[in-house]
Amino acid sequence: MKIIVWNTPITATWPRALILKNIVFDTVSLVLKVEEEEGACWQITFKSVQTFKTTTEECAGPLLAQVPEQGGLFKVLDSLWIKELGKADFLTKSHHYIVCCYDEVVEVVAGEVETARTPETARISQTPEISQTPEGNKPNTRGGVLLISPTTTRQPEHPRWSFVDSSSENNRHNNQNRLR
Repeated sequence: MKIIVWNTPITATWPRALILKNIVFDTVSLVLKVEEEEGACWQITFKSVQTFKTTTEECAGPLLAQVPEQGGLFKVLDSLWIKELGKADFLTKSHHYIVCCYDEVVEVVAGEVETARTPETARISQTPEISQTPEGNKPNTRGGVLLISPTTTRQPEHPRWSFVDSSSENNRHNNQNRLR
């Protein structure tokens, strides 16, 4: 097994240079949205995904010890992980990718990959906007997670929301109900 720098237009000069903003898996593709240190955002779309995993940076020590010091996006040549998956013909066209981010390391075995710069830039100093429904209804959620995006277009009739930790808000609401 040999790990080399993966040549992409994304700038990552060291293994913790990227911020993972979003990850979505839909059974055949995996889409990562990452932010460079300078603020440019990119979408990495892996197609024909055979397997993937995310590991916290703190638990990825053995892998991170093997990656080159320069770069944050890598390919694994002669991957043991691909060999463990079997001898199916489609695996001969698959590659093992490593995307190192500040807090996570994402590994993917996939047949195809595309990178595209996204129009948004997401700086921490921006106040995120939350898609919201008319008063009296809860903000849009998926799986109990508030959908937040610094580039969400808000509807003119709805004011801008400030970010609220939904777990704290729910706890406060539940505690108020118990006191009644």
